[in-house]
Amino acid sequence: MKDARSAAARPLETPQWITFRFERGTHYYSLHLQQDLWGAWCLTRVNGRKNSRRCRSLTTWPGSLRAGIDALAAAVRQRRLRGYRMTG
Repeated sequence: MKDARSAAARPLETPQWITFRFERGTHYYSLHLQQDLWGAWCLTRVNGRKNSRRCRSLTTWPGSLRAGIDALAAAVRQRRLRGYRMTG
């Protein structure tokens, strides 16, 4: 029996998505592009101080994989312009 959903609408099955981590001095900034449980793409930004439990997190839903990659690329450019270096 075939699945009723099309292959394009079905979420990709992978344990990990696109993740970047940046550091500058005592601060860090992480970007995560992934799918949620319903298959929608979400971009999560996390920033804070190293060796601290406190951080800020912001999740947005760009609407498509292409829009998510564009938003991710813009955030990466912004971090580099602000002097952060990519780690890991």
